[in-house]
Amino acid sequence: MAKCPACGKVFSVYRARTTGPHSQNHHLRGHVRQLAEHTGYSMGEMMEVVKQETVGWPTHELRGHTVWASEADIDSLTAAEAIERCHVIAVDLGVVLREQ
Repeated sequence: MAKCPACGKVFSVYRARTTGPHSQNHHLRGHVRQLAEHTGYSMGEMMEVVKQETVGWPTHELRGHTVWASEADIDSLTAAEAIERCHVIAVDLGVVLREQ
């Protein structure tokens, strides 16, 4: 079990990425949504920033271009790192993340 230091939510850190209302995926997307609302960027744009800053986020080759993999393609460790990156971005922007 892992605990988000910003909002206190507890979630499991299994190999497969979790989905649903109490999952890492929901946690990540909630933090990205809050950061997007604060900055005025779209959720897609903010997710791109999180992907760029997350160590180990997978990429794919598509027609000779490197593109970021979808959230559906990440494991629980990468999701945990992405959540941590959201916390760092929030601190840099002065945003207090809340559990939704």
